[in-house]
Amino acid sequence: FAEKLDEVILKNISDDTFGSKQMEEALFMSRSTLARKIKELYDVTPNEYLKNKRLSVAAQMLRQKNVRINEVAQAVGFRSASYFTKCFKTVYGMLPAEYVNEMNK
Repeated sequence: FAEKLDEVILKNISDDTFGSKQMEEALFMSRSTLARKIKELYDVTPNEYLKNKRLSVAAQMLRQKNVRINEVAQAVGFRSASYFTKCFKTVYGMLPAEYVNEMNK
């Protein structure tokens, strides 16, 4: 299940309209089944898991490439660069620009 979930998310990572409803459809699951399985495995909601996965991919992109932060935000499905920055700071404890600077040291 976890592999299939990640596969579906990564396939749709840049689609800012992709959410739990689309995950349910892609995995042929009801909302409650998807929520229960993700809660059991990761102790978060489907939308939290999706957001965390997007941020994880963004962190990888920021480590590997010399890219603009707003381009990374769009590439992982965030409509707003400021919301991306806020979420990134919540998870990683620093702004994306600070993260890039730390990785380049």
